[in-house]
Amino acid sequence: MFLDKHFLKRCLFVDIETVPAFESYQSTPEQIRELWTMKASQLRRHGGSLEAEMSDSELYDLKAGIFQNLPKLYASQWDFYTMKKESPLLCASNHLPEMTNL
Repeated sequence: MFLDKHFLKRCLFVDIETVPAFESYQSTPEQIRELWTMKASQLRRHGGSLEAEMSDSELYDLKAGIFQNLPKLYASQWDFYTMKKESPLLCASNHLPEMTNL
């Protein structure tokens, strides 16, 4: 096992999935679009060669769901594990369906 078993005696795993807050770059409000244009410029400057060639709209489709001012929560899940006789045991879990109306 790659982790010390003592770290896994009580372990909470959280998985949060996000999507862009707006369906497309064109559907974003003008103020958000201006902010995204600045962010896209940074991505082109500091990203890889793929980002350097992409338009603001293409970058929005690819990256907008991961930046703090642009995503919307899509799904959330947590699982709490403890150890029982050297094996992980699921103690509690919360599996939520799509949460698109937040």
